[in-house]
Amino acid sequence: MRTWRAVLAVGLTLGLVTAGCGNDDDDAADETTTTAAAPKEPPVIEIHAADEGPDGDEFKFSLPGKLSGGVVTLRLTNDGKERHDFQLAKSVPGHTLEELLKQVGSEDAPLEQWVVAAGGIGGTAPGETNEATLDLEPGTYWYFCTESSGEGKDHKSHATHGMSGELTLADDSGAALPEKSGSITATEYSFATEGLKAGENTITFGNDGKQVHHALLFPVAAGTTFDKAKEALLSDEEPAGPPPIDFEHINSTAVIDPGQRIVYTADLKAGTYVLACFMPDKGTAGPPHAVKGMMTEVKIA
Repeated sequence: MRTWRAVLAVGLTLGLVTAGCGNDDDDAADETTTTAAAPKEPPVIEIHAADEGPDGDEFKFSLPGKLSGGVVTLRLTNDGKERHDFQLAKSVPGHTLEELLKQVGSEDAPLEQWVVAAGGIGGTAPGETNEATLDLEPGTYWYFCTESSGEGKDHKSHATHGMSGELTLADDSGAALPEKSGSITATEYSFATEGLKAGENTITFGNDGKQVHHALLFPVAAGTTFDKAKEALLSDEEPAGPPPIDFEHINSTAVIDPGQRIVYTADLKAGTYVLACFMPDKGTAGPPHAVKGMMTEVKIA
């Protein structure tokens, strides 16, 4: 299946103090203090992912019934045994969710020009919870999981096996995006990073390019190098010996269209990472952007 790949809101209180003093004949000085209202925190949309059934092949999302638009925080809790994410795409007049799922569930189908990737939550391991804050226009969206299970004849796209649907965002939350501590910015075909550090980061991932992009941070395994990790990611063959990438701790975002932003948290360990995008250009089924040079070394200290 095509690799589509996933915040705590930060409120700041600003105080403005003005003091006024009378002349010597006044009995007391007049003092007026005005405190600006704290910015409104984004509402949280709780999403649960599950994979059930006798073979663990019944995939589903659970969402609340009433949803706000504007700046909102999506919180994905993975109650299943498989890795899941939560990807949004704008509902496009003249097209259907079923059309979209044919592309999502196939490695060979091109990503059509009409698809509008609207962000979401990156890959989330079983038992874990991830958050992302987005600015979503009120309206109708399609959602789906981009992950899959099995290989060959046992391959199952989670999206085409129940993990998809449609939701409507009403009104506008009136909230603002959280303050960032670091950033990842995508263009064609490169990344720029700023302020990433060991420990918890509040990262703004932005797409300043003309194609769809996502950001995947692959930790380079201890005792190996960025070049070996890069070679393994670009190869179709299994690496000989231990893999040069720590696949248990991949950090990923959802896919966004040009001009969009996602704010998310990431707890990063010190070390070397491969930052890559594996999306194809719209209108094609590949090659992935990583093959076109969108793969860079990032050192976290």
